[in-house]
Amino acid sequence: DEVVGLMALMARSVLNERPVFMKNNIRFRVIGNRKQLPPELCEDIREAEEETSGNSGMTLIVMLNYSGKWDILQAVEKYAGDGSSCGRLDEQKFSTYLSTAGIPDPDLMIRTSGEQRISNYMLWQCAYTEFYFTDTLWPDFRRSQFKAALEDYAGRQRRFGKTEVQVGE
Repeated sequence: DEVVGLMALMARSVLNERPVFMKNNIRFRVIGNRKQLPPELCEDIREAEEETSGNSGMTLIVMLNYSGKWDILQAVEKYAGDGSSCGRLDEQKFSTYLSTAGIPDPDLMIRTSGEQRISNYMLWQCAYTEFYFTDTLWPDFRRSQFKAALEDYAGRQRRFGKTEVQVGE
């Protein structure tokens, strides 16, 4: 019942926000496994994505029924089904098969509610992401907590897999 209710809420939100997306030049995208979503919701999402596809001011990406393992598996399926996939596969090429192709990998991941795991979220894309953990629950996460996360992030040295010495060279 809870999942059905959440899906209905998502469908209403998509329909209700479409005029706002158009007014503010926002492109709307949904990333995730749509095969398990109600057909009516999939149709609403498709229509909203199509209607906003020409908007260029900002892109709002909603991860709905998304999991990192699903994303990697669907990328492998796409690669296997691609007739031109005979060449060598490297990280850059593999990334083009992910559902997040063309979207920069996250620099910062904020994990609320005291959990200290990524919970199957963007497994490939978070390879060099900085993490910030807070005990604050998501519904209570406010501007002050966001500012604290950004300040913490600003004090870090991004090394992208290199040692401190390598970064200094």
